[in-house]
Amino acid sequence: MKQLSNFNFYELPWRHVIIDDFLLPIHYKELLDIVRGLDVSNSEILTLSSREDQLLDELTFIPPDLFAQFVQVYVPTALHVLTQLAPAKTKFFEQAQFQVAITGPEASYRVHEDAVCKLLSGVIYLDPTESSGTFLHRKKGDSLGHEVVWKPNRAIFFSRKSNISWHSYRGDGKTRRITLVFNLIANDLNREQILRTEFSSYPSYMLDRFLRYRAARLNNSLSD
Repeated sequence: MKQLSNFNFYELPWRHVIIDDFLLPIHYKELLDIVRGLDVSNSEILTLSSREDQLLDELTFIPPDLFAQFVQVYVPTALHVLTQLAPAKTKFFEQAQFQVAITGPEASYRVHEDAVCKLLSGVIYLDPTESSGTFLHRKKGDSLGHEVVWKPNRAIFFSRKSNISWHSYRGDGKTRRITLVFNLIANDLNREQILRTEFSSYPSYMLDRFLRYRAARLNNSLSD
């Protein structure tokens, strides 16, 4: 598991974690070798998925031996991140999901929230060297958002919170954008219980969010 010193926590526009050089070099190279041969049209988004409960005859992009390595190496780190962001959700963890998302240069995905069953959502930037990052939004109607700047092998993680964790992504108009999506998944039968953990923490969360926002704004003004 990566050391805590490699984790950078940010509070604006809502709490998320950035980890640079997330994948081991050998895994990063293997993934690039797999996905660089895939292509999409200018306005298309292609998603290929691998999950722990996936049947052997289903379409998958990660060979079984490599997938087993991913689970062994990266799930402990992701669970640690989840304990920092939403500790009440850790008991609902069922399985890991890895997806490759290939976004065409002119394609975009709307401002949205993730599904309740996604306890922890992660995106690792793969290819190319320069592209547009993931955008975090203060609200659904926030069309601009805050960009988590693109850097190869940079990971961003967050735990969804109803009506707060709005985000989007899009191509940069020049070349395709390739990311690895890494989610910790719960059984959808636990949806109501998971939602209760989100709503039960709202008063304290919103106060904490306000205080962290004030502190961040103060630090920014002092550094100007």
